[in-house]
Amino acid sequence: MIPYLCGGLYHPHGHSKILGFSFDGYPVYGPRGYVESDKIYSGTGRMKSGYALKDSSWRVGTGAEDLVQWPMGIFVEDYEFVGIGDLDKHNGRWCVTPDYPDGTYAYFCTIDYLYRPVDRKSTRLNSSHGYISYAVFCLKKK
Repeated sequence: MIPYLCGGLYHPHGHSKILGFSFDGYPVYGPRGYVESDKIYSGTGRMKSGYALKDSSWRVGTGAEDLVQWPMGIFVEDYEFVGIGDLDKHNGRWCVTPDYPDGTYAYFCTIDYLYRPVDRKSTRLNSSHGYISYAVFCLKKK
């Protein structure tokens, strides 16, 4: 079994574990990081992207005007960087992490919980900006 991920996606104190590495060599973490980027003992919180949804009027003339068929947030182009979150325009920041206590640049997979008006009972987990596809497999030795 791969103990790093099969023990859960978070370190015991709440920081996300590494999900993978980008092509530039920096780690990609899940949604939780240290509140203060340079302090391990500052507690953890969900990282907030600096992106926000654009006004739906930008879609006029694009072929994706029907917001029922193509709801806002489904396309990367639906977002613009406004700098209101914890992360830069690449959804990363320079910070300390459990795996890099001396610091590194790291990307974070940001998420947002949105109300589902369809069934009015649950929430849906959505990417706050950008998309990542990954699968985590726990392999057992035979």
